[in-house]
Amino acid sequence: MNFKPRPLYILPDITHVSPAVLQERHGITAVVLDLDNTMMLPHAGIVPPHIQTWLDDAQAVGLSLLCVTNNKDREYCQRVEDILGFAVIYYAAKPHGYGLKLALRMLERSPKEIVVVGDRPTSDIWGGAWHGCHTILTRPLRHDEPALYNILRGLEWLFVGKPLHATPTAV
Repeated sequence: MNFKPRPLYILPDITHVSPAVLQERHGITAVVLDLDNTMMLPHAGIVPPHIQTWLDDAQAVGLSLLCVTNNKDREYCQRVEDILGFAVIYYAAKPHGYGLKLALRMLERSPKEIVVVGDRPTSDIWGGAWHGCHTILTRPLRHDEPALYNILRGLEWLFVGKPLHATPTAV
């Protein structure tokens, strides 16, 4: 397979790049975030404080935020939407499904102004790249996943090119 998207950054989590860097260095005006293992632990319904601070900072500098998740639990995603304070598109069927297409329509921006952030190369990074967006690959927030998940994640990482930029320091 020749399709090997290159994310802007590969980071431990989104807090390792400041919203200002995304705006000023890359022209980003909107961030599409994955939910489980990117913004919160799977099915936790709680945003870790360091992630919440980043989300608040991103909104304070004028970035539009949207969540696109493959999670199929409508009620859970609606509760998360209330917690986050911005839209959550659930059952998105990333990478090719309707979720990212709907996000682009909702944001009304050029794909080059949008960064898709997630922990899964074959859904988040591929999906963002196929739609012409920038991408950021993060490590999963949950590190105690079953061994099979870790093996599958390792295989997925083979399909992602090196990041376009050296890891930034959070400001």
